[in-house]
Amino acid sequence: MHFEILYYEAFNGKQYVREFLNELEKINYNLYKVTIGLIDNLENSEYHCFPTSKPLGSGLFELKPSFGTNTCRINWCKGGKQKVYLLNEFIKKNKKRQQKEIEKARKLMKELKTKELI
Repeated sequence: MHFEILYYEAFNGKQYVREFLNELEKINYNLYKVTIGLIDNLENSEYHCFPTSKPLGSGLFELKPSFGTNTCRINWCKGGKQKVYLLNEFIKKNKKRQQKEIEKARKLMKELKTKELI
């Protein structure tokens, strides 16, 4: 099954994941390439599960790219008519930051539901 990949755009016009990827390309090109490859794989539903992605509950997933000891996370969800929304991202450093970003992703999902996109 083929999915369209969309970058979540906040009410303020920010696209968190796209902006992150632009910076990541400059600071860690190898991790950037791995991340782009995994995002591209999300077009195919067979990559919507472990080990590429981890379900976080209530329709939220976590993409888990890494290169060497460098790891980042991209939170995403499925939308109507075979769409994947890339919500937000972070460089994995500690559990507290991870939980904060997951809560942020849940708020962004709620915003998408308000817009009736998922």
